[in-house]
Amino acid sequence: MRVLMRQYRDTPMDLADTSLVVAAERLNLRRTFTLDSHFHAYRINGTHPFEVVPQGTTITEEPRIKSPSKEERGREKTCLYF
Repeated sequence: MRVLMRQYRDTPMDLADTSLVVAAERLNLRRTFTLDSHFHAYRINGTHPFEVVPQGTTITEEPRIKSPSKEERGREKTCLYF
């Protein structure tokens, strides 16, 4: 975790952010739910970007969450929530 925090020292990566990145790496997950606008800067295993849900949300905006379609409701989704 220290290595990640040093790697992203120019980005506001706190312990909670670091924990999510490490959990995603260990659980092989790419999707995360967060309202932190800077989370797009983080990479899984240093290379893969996160799929951040909801997309395009910043801390100063209301979350743009749409209702899932019938097709989406039937699919199992794996996601980290923060």
